[in-house]
Amino acid sequence: MTTRRAVLVAGIAAVNLFGAAGAANAAGEQYAAVSYAPSVSQAQTVAGSSPDEAKNLALNLCQQFASTYSGYKNDCVVGAWVHNGWVMLVGDNANEGQPGGAWGSGWGHTEDDARQAAVGVCQNYGGTQCNDIGGAQTPAYDPNQPTTGG
Repeated sequence: MTTRRAVLVAGIAAVNLFGAAGAANAAGEQYAAVSYAPSVSQAQTVAGSSPDEAKNLALNLCQQFASTYSGYKNDCVVGAWVHNGWVMLVGDNANEGQPGGAWGSGWGHTEDDARQAAVGVCQNYGGTQCNDIGGAQTPAYDPNQPTTGG
């Protein structure tokens, strides 16, 4: 799981669940990834046919959308990726809009597993009110199969 310290700004992130990447061929899209631009609280979640494709699509989409916001600092990062499961991004809004906020990403077999992992990371970085920013399930999901991620 990849994590970074971040500052959350006042707005809630806009999340594009499989937007530009689309889910045209959901059967081939076994992976999902979430990216985040801390400077503008912009998250993107996309699907892909490999971990690298999902991560690259998420990063590119984040840069595309976040760059339209005032204050964007070219700080998009991939938070997490998953195969056959969920990715989640949470942020601390205890001091919304103030420096020192924290965020975390996580992955898991269920939405709750991914959320708990992300909240744990957010809290490890000082977050006290870590709430959902965005997340998604892989389009091709089989609850009877194992989940992997990073």
